This record gives sequence, C-alpha cells and structure tokens, in this order.
Amino acid sequence: MHLTFGMYLDGSRWSDKQASMGELQLGPKGMQDLLATRFGLGGPVVNSAERINQYLKRLEACDDKGMWFHSSLSADAWSTAKQMLAWRDELIEAGWEGQQFESGSTGLRALAKVERVDMPLALGREDRLRQILRELKQARSVAIERISLQEPIELLPPVWQKIFNQLRRLDVKIELVAMVAHEPRSSNLASIQTVMTGEVDTEPISANDDSLVLIKAVDEWEAAESLAIWLAADDGANSEVTIVCGTDTDVLDQALSRYGLPQLGCAQSSRWRASLQVLPLVLANAWKPVDIKRLVELLSLSMAPISWNAARKLLRALSKEPGVGGEAWNEALQFIADDCLEVGSKPGKARTDAEIFKFIGELDEYLATDRYFPDSGIPEDKLRQRCQWVIDWLGRQAERDPILKDAVSHAQVMQKLSAGKGKIPRITLERMHDSVIGVGSSTPDTFEQAADWQVVDHPGQITKPTGTVVWWGFIDPLAEIPVFWSESERNSLRSFGLEMDDPIIYRSREARAWKAGLMQAEDHALMFCPGQINGEIVYHHPFWDEIHNAALKAQSDMEEDEVIAFLTREEKDLHNEDRWQLAGRATLLQKAKKTEQMPLETEYAIPGDTVALPKSLSFTQMSTMLSCPMKWALQYHAGLRVADTLSVPTGNQMIGSLCHRIIEKLYQEPVRAWTPDKAEAEALSLYDSLVVPMASELLLDGKELEHKRTRAAIGDAVKHLVDAIARLGLVVEKSEERLKGDMNGIPFSGFADLVLRDSEGNPFVLDLKWSGSSRYKKDEIAEGTALQLAAYAWMIQSTGSGSWANSGYFMLAQGELLSDSLLLGDEALVSEYSLEKIWEKGAESWNQCFQTLRNGRLDASGMHELRICQEEGLRLDQARLKVKSEHEERGLLYQRPVCGFCDFSVLCGLRRGSA
Repeated sequence: MHLTFGMYLDGSRWSDKQASMGELQLGPKGMQDLLATRFGLGGPVVNSAERINQYLKRLEACDDKGMWFHSSLSADAWSTAKQMLAWRDELIEAGWEGQQFESGSTGLRALAKVERVDMPLALGREDRLRQILRELKQARSVAIERISLQEPIELLPPVWQKIFNQLRRLDVKIELVAMVAHEPRSSNLASIQTVMTGEVDTEPISANDDSLVLIKAVDEWEAAESLAIWLAADDGANSEVTIVCGTDTDVLDQALSRYGLPQLGCAQSSRWRASLQVLPLVLANAWKPVDIKRLVELLSLSMAPISWNAARKLLRALSKEPGVGGEAWNEALQFIADDCLEVGSKPGKARTDAEIFKFIGELDEYLATDRYFPDSGIPEDKLRQRCQWVIDWLGRQAERDPILKDAVSHAQVMQKLSAGKGKIPRITLERMHDSVIGVGSSTPDTFEQAADWQVVDHPGQITKPTGTVVWWGFIDPLAEIPVFWSESERNSLRSFGLEMDDPIIYRSREARAWKAGLMQAEDHALMFCPGQINGEIVYHHPFWDEIHNAALKAQSDMEEDEVIAFLTREEKDLHNEDRWQLAGRATLLQKAKKTEQMPLETEYAIPGDTVALPKSLSFTQMSTMLSCPMKWALQYHAGLRVADTLSVPTGNQMIGSLCHRIIEKLYQEPVRAWTPDKAEAEALSLYDSLVVPMASELLLDGKELEHKRTRAAIGDAVKHLVDAIARLGLVVEKSEERLKGDMNGIPFSGFADLVLRDSEGNPFVLDLKWSGSSRYKKDEIAEGTALQLAAYAWMIQSTGSGSWANSGYFMLAQGELLSDSLLLGDEALVSEYSLEKIWEKGAESWNQCFQTLRNGRLDASGMHELRICQEEGLRLDQARLKVKSEHEERGLLYQRPVCGFCDFSVLCGLRRGSA
C-alpha cells in the first residue's frame, strides 16, 4: 500500500490517479482511522460535549477553595471544563500518562490532580493516537509499503514524528514529496515561485502580466460574477483549473448557474439554520424576565413546537401587549382552546377536555409561567421536559427534513448531559448547548456537480501540477490559534519527556501548505478577494504578504506600491468598454439598454364597483382614507396587514399602551376621585404589576436605568393628568368609553380614553398620547385638522346631548393638556376651525374619496405630493402646503400622508423593494 500523508489532506480525494489500487491520500484523521483499524482499536466516538461533561464532574469532585481553577469553575463551570480538557488532551498527545508534575506551574499540578480522579472519561482523539503509538512500538510489521509526506517530518507535530519514525522502524519507506519543479518560463508567477524556492536569480516581474493576480472586489457577489465570467469564457480549458474553496460557495454557485456552469457545492456548516434554532429558542425562553424578542422568534419559526394557528394568536396578543400573563395573552389562550374544541368536534379528531386543558397548560407553562432566574438555574427535570417537547414535535417531521434529525439529536444529548446537575445556571446551559451544536449542519441539498475542473478545500490538498489555481475567498481564514504554554511550562514538560507542538512550527507548516498549492500552478494563479462578505469587512489572506515579499525580492529596484499594482486588479477595471479580459481569457460584453426613469404613479385604475361600503367605520379608518385612499383600500378592503412578528410594539408605543392601561384601571368603575399624590402612588403600584405582561423588555439586563426612568415618568404623567383634571374642575365619568354615531348610514364607533364633565355637566373628552414631542398635536389643533377630537365631539353630540362636546389631547410624557376649549382659559389653543366645522369637512372628504374609489380611481396621496416636488421643484413641506390649500379651496379636510410609517410603501412605489 502506498500512502500520501499531509496535514491538510483530510477531505481530499483518495487518489489523484485515474485508476489506482492501494493508493491513498490521507490527512491526520484518515491516517489515524487507518492505523486504528489495523490494530483493532476502533470503537464508538463519544460526543465532545459528553467528554466535557465527564471532565466537569472530575473538576467538581476535587474542587475546593484552594484549587487553581476554583474561581473560574464558580463563574463558568462548563467553559472551565472545556478549556482544561483541551489542555489535558494536548498533554496526552505529547505523551503524558497522568504523572504528577513536581516542579510545574500550579495549572499543571491541578491538571495532574484532576487526572488522578477515579471517574470515567471517554477516550479522545489524542488518547487514541497514543494507543496507536504504543501498538506500533510492539508491532513487527504493518501492511504499508511506502508513505510520501507532503511536509518534512520535522514540521509535523511531535506525536506524528514519533508515529512515522516507528513506521520507518517497521521497514515502511518514508519519503518527502519534493516541491514541484517547473520548466523554465518567463512570467510573474514563475518569478515569484522561483523566489519562494530560495533562488535569487530570477526574471523581474512585469506590469503587463496577469499570470499571478489578486482580484479585489467590492463584495462576494461582484467577485463571484467575475470568476463565473472567467470560467465561462473558455469552458473547454477548465480541465486544467483547480479551485480552492476558501469560503462558502453559495453566492458563487448562483453566479455559476446563471452562466450554465456546474456548482461547486462547498457549503459551510452553520448553526443558524432554521431547524437548528428550535432548541436554543426553547431554552432561551426558560428565563426570567421574559425577553419578548426571543419569544417572538420562537413563535415565528416555521417548525416551532407550536401549531401555526396557536402561534399566530399568541403573536397577535404580543402585538397588543408585549409581555406574558396579561389580558391579551390569556384571551389568546382561550381562543386557542376554543379552536381546539371546535376541531375536536369533527369526526376522527376528537380531543377530550382534559387533553385540551393539558395542551393549553403546556403552552402557557413553557412560554410564560415556567421560567427561572438565570443565576439560580433551571431544574434538570424541567430542562429535560423542554427537550422532550422539542423531540416529540420535531421527531414527527424528521423524515422530510434531514437537518431536523440533527436538532432532535441535540435535544437528546442535552437531556443526557443534564442528569445529576440539579439546577443548571443559564451560562452553563448556553455553554453546554454551544458544545452540543458545534459548528452546526450543512445544507443536505447542496452538493458538488460534475465538472471538468478540480475542487479542493485547502491549497495543501493540491498534490499535482495544474494549469491554473483559482483561490476563491482569498481572505484571512482566522485559523485556530495553538494552545499557549509558557516557556517555564514547556521546560517543565520537557523534563518529563513531553514535547509540545511549537507555535512557530505550526505556522511554518501552515505557510508551507499555502506555498505548496501555489507552486503547483503552471500558468496562472488567480486569487479572488472580496472587500465584504455578508456586509462585514474582511481582509486578504496572510499568504498574500509572502507573495508580496517574494515579488519585492524579484523586483528590488522598484517602489513597493508599484510592485503591488503589478499584482492586483480591481474587479471594475476588468471591464474595458465592450470587452472583459483576465488571465488569457476574454469575452465580449453587451451594454445594457438605458432605461428611462419611470414617472411616479400617483393613481391606479381599479374595478370600482367591487369596493363596497364598509360595514363599520372608526376614526382610524376615516383618517386613513383621507390621508391616502390607496392605503385604506389595501388595509381595509384587501385586508393586507404587516406580519405579526413585525407589529410587536416597543419604545414609546409600548410605554403609551402601558400608561393607558394604568389610567384605565385608575378610573375603572366605580370611578374614584384621586388626589395627584395618591394617583401617582397607585400608578406606580399598577406599573409594577403590569410591566411583566405589557412591557417585559424593560426588565431585561442592561435596561435597569430605562426601567426606573419609565416608571418615574409614568408616575409623573398620571400625577400631572390628575392635577390638570382637578385644576379645570372636571370630574372623570368613564374610562375607555365606547362612543357611537351614524355617518351616511354606516355605524361609526370609537373608544374615548377619558370622558369627563365640567361643573355644569357638559362633557369633555380627553385622548391620551405618549410621544416624544407635543408639537405635532399643537399644530394639528391650531391648523384645524384635529379630526380625532372632532370625531369624539360628534359622537357625543350624536347621542342626543344636542351640543358639541369639548375635547383635547393630554400629552402624557410632557404633562400638557392641549385643547381649544375655553375651560383652559389663557392656555387654550386658537384653532382655525371649530370641531363642528372640522367634522363637516372631514365627512365631505370621506364621501368624495370613497366616491372616487367607486368611480375606479385609486389615489396614492404620498406619491402625488412627491410628483409635485419633482415637477415643480418644491420641497416636500412646500408641496404639502400646496395640496392643503387646494383641499381648503374645495371645502375638504387635509390629512397628511404618513408615508414614513406606512406598511405598503413598496406597493405604491415610494420605497423600492428588493429584487
């Protein structure tokens, strides 16, 4: 048997020959497996997380306050065990057999003490290597004739040096694969290769030579397009091309497909695939306080352990109250239970009340009530229940999605690891899961397609000459750094005969593998380096520095910047008018036809007779129609809405809803008469009880200051509100009062936040607002466009009171009452129109807008204003003043389009969507 061994050959083809028997290319893993099989040392491989767990038990067994690792173990037990196990394994690879270090560092002595603990520890890769070495020392022969080494034996890790020396003792011929020697030729590539072989006499590099170039692109998409163009330009010559996949090829594969070329299919493993997020999100929702973002993410997963219908109802509850355990949450659970009863009544789908009660109880338990403080931890039995919840749900679907099997396996391992741990703190649980999930999973439907070129994962896998080496993703690989051992520790280890892999040799071995790949190129070496990947800035591969240095030696009489310019190409510079050219390949380009700028569409023809009168109206509906008929049609007629995951309130919207609920409870029936101080105290008490179900994000780590400020701000807001009510001589009659009216035969309704009465019994309606500024509401009243206040006044008048009620806004964050009512005296705002006139104009505007729809025209008001800006050269505020003036001339009410907050701005063309 003839073997070729290289430290980077794992994952490469078994042989580069067309037909071979007894010829193998192996890396460390492959070689270890081969020798283990020869000596009957095979056996099941234990999950690395399980080994960490076993080692953690050893650490805990010998831990005390005097132990070197005590503080670390107390702070982060799992990470401490993981790191110390890595040190232990490296010592084992170096030949350590657990003996005590009499003169070593405290860390080494601690490792020795842990090693002597009589508790199970599964064999790791390093343990098996030592077993192989022991067997080799006792063996008389192995069925291996010759081994060709890609690296000199002195560059190999010490344990591999010993293994090959033992194989040489068994008459195995060990030889070094010589660096490839090319025929003399004149090119930049040849000159740099010559310098790298150690020769000094070489041809100078040239500016008009692209045999070795670094192609710099803006991002991976631009780089992929260039490589695809180059490969397609001479498809027949691709048999002499070897592609090094330095990064994921997903983007490149898409470009290759567009040019009719085979895909490389080198997808990197990822832990962020949707199916692998089920377990971490279930675990993330085991903690107090509730993190609404994590809860929304769990409910939004396409394969969460919650039915789609139940998840949607819970998401809608969170869009009303971003917390758990409140009114909206409990209503959603009741709706889910009702749905279960309805489905259970159908033949073949019967479910008992007990089963439904258990199902609803589990939902509430796993998502809301069964939560634990991160520091004290989750009980192991509760963790296993959550893992079983994931296993039961995903196990039923695993046949259709192979990655789900990985997710189920992760949950099963987590169950096993939790045994005997009592309570598991959050940091330990997260570290455990990181170890279990590892690098994640690759996409099962991504694979390499048959092609003329050769594909490798590392330049060290190129073991024979090739015409062109293409290095895709020539970026810093951020390779794992070897374990650091201090010089005193190394000296102590040497006294025991233990030789560690030297970091300098490790780097030399790595650099030699990069160089070996480049030396195999006969004609061209092309390195594609994007400036960004996934929006993140990346940097060129460190091998470029060695290439650059070799080029300087070949052209010692030239400035450094000039030499770099000879070897680099900007991707955009490869396009020379109608011709694209690089490294001996060229293709003609066709100029894209110039597209005229499309005029802004401000209206659309629709089948108007299909737009029926709404069955009911509210101020929100009416205001939407007046501000933008297109938005009204899409939202209320077509029924489009934003996804529930995007509608969960936060910031001022969330705080406003919480403050509204507090005030509603303050004035719930029977209505109490509050003093400002008592109202503030009660508001703070209500805040404490409602913050979990309505604003739980304020309780998260890092939000402590915001939480305190919000609590104080809501207390102040309530105090100022009660003070203003008392100062104006008003009495609260009802909160959240439903008001009704009839507009042109359409029922009109709305909820007034507070209905009050003055000393003469006249009604006063207050609408409560929480906003960062009160200016926009002041302007609304002053300009006579406060349609909401007019709607409240009209609905109260519609009840038969005969007079139009006073109304106003109370700006909670600012503590300001805004109204044109004479009750405010000098503080009253002057409005351009009375509430009665505003309503009259608003009703007429509604009628005209709806009639326009019925006539088959759908207006996009925001686009109309932008078109005025475009055609007349006006600013947007000037265009709005012009449109407002036109409305007033026609006796209509202007409502400004809220384009900045519209969910349909892509549909009208205001905001460009992604292609």
